[in-house]
Formats: sequence, C-alpha cells, structure tokens
Amino acid sequence: VARSLLIFEVQQPFLFLL
Repeated sequence: VARSLLIFEVQQPFLFLL
C-alpha cells in the first residue's frame, strides 16, 4: 500500500503539498 501512496505522491505532488 505504501508503494501506491508513494506513486500517487509523485504523480500528484501539488495535492501532497496542499
């Protein structure tokens, strides 16, 4: 699951920063 979250963070960095 962590891998999916990491990939999502890389694809949508602006959402992570928000």
